[in-house]
Amino acid sequence: MNERNRTPRTTTRRAPSSARPASTRRWTALFAPERPVRTEPTVEERDLVAAARAGELEVYYQVIIDRDQAPAGAEALLRWNRPGHGVVNAASFLPLVQSLDLQRQITELVLDDLVTALPVLRSVIHASRTYFAVNAPARQVQDSMFPSRVAAFLRAENVEAAGVVVELTDPNDVTDWRSVHEAGVELRRLDIDLAVDDAGAEPGDLLYRDRCDAPIVKLDRTMVSESRRWTHERRVVEATVRLCKASSYTVIAQGVEDEQTATWLHELGVDFQQGFFHGRPEPLGDLVARLQKG
Repeated sequence: MNERNRTPRTTTRRAPSSARPASTRRWTALFAPERPVRTEPTVEERDLVAAARAGELEVYYQVIIDRDQAPAGAEALLRWNRPGHGVVNAASFLPLVQSLDLQRQITELVLDDLVTALPVLRSVIHASRTYFAVNAPARQVQDSMFPSRVAAFLRAENVEAAGVVVELTDPNDVTDWRSVHEAGVELRRLDIDLAVDDAGAEPGDLLYRDRCDAPIVKLDRTMVSESRRWTHERRVVEATVRLCKASSYTVIAQGVEDEQTATWLHELGVDFQQGFFHGRPEPLGDLVARLQKG
């Protein structure tokens, strides 16, 4: 029995999402500062388990832009479209994902969708360097079997790995950085890059990059979006980008919400951008149609 068949799944096998919402990550819950925060309904364990079994956890894609202001890829993001409630804020159910030990199933659900979507995305994205991202909690990446599980998904669809990026989340949960580093080496052998997500949110974030030797740093979403209004955040972004570029790291900024921020980041030398200004997370079919229209 191969690795893919041994892995428990939250949903049955299907084509990539065409009408699904996104993002279980700490900072990626969809939020705009000018929008009032709504009160979320209480989420209980049985609700999330039932949602996973019913296939209510779905994948959206948010476009990623390169320095030429052209589409270069997309990030696969998870959302829960809860019947009777609409799209649930990720922050309200993410702790349950962790407590119920569903992180591996969630990661592989999103990875499966992305791998299946790659041929479609590549048909409309023609950048010289592409960036197709999926999130993975650091505790999963330190598992020695993680690279082989990723490889199994790619083999199952006969899809090349070029341009795929595993974005490392929750680095504070790592108990064995040597294992994370070794996983990064194995991923690079598969032509997959490792990125440290949410860099700048905490003072030691760039130390995590050194510990796993990741070639990509992704700036914290909230820090980037708040840099429009707060001098401190702006200075942290500038210092982080300069340090990363001096060390020849690739830098991607998320949370880009207006043209002024996009222009500023471009002038700083940021390699990739992602945010509402360039496009909100959307179903795969909608993203592909928008890219086809230019």
